[in-house]
Amino acid sequence: MPYILNMKHIAPLFLAAVLAIPAQAQDEIPPPSIWDLFTEMEQLAEDALPMMRGWMDRLAPQLEALGSSIGDLSQYEAPEVLPNGDIIIRKKLGPPSEGQTDL
Repeated sequence: MPYILNMKHIAPLFLAAVLAIPAQAQDEIPPPSIWDLFTEMEQLAEDALPMMRGWMDRLAPQLEALGSSIGDLSQYEAPEVLPNGDIIIRKKLGPPSEGQTDL
């Protein structure tokens, strides 16, 4: 399953790149332009991409197994949080079959 880097993933990398730049005094070199920061952010994303692909390659089999054990999510009701903090996810009841009666 290929991993595609999109703007949702680039924005945190951009923020990290901006925050990593130390504050400079008035008499020093002016701060880099937004384009310089974008170029640095793009390089960070390219460097991080192989690591993220490795994670996805390791996670994909477990996610597929989880998905096959759960099946179609539309078969389940919305989660219900009990007063004690337990979370219950009930399976939806289908229409009664021919020999089944409601009590």
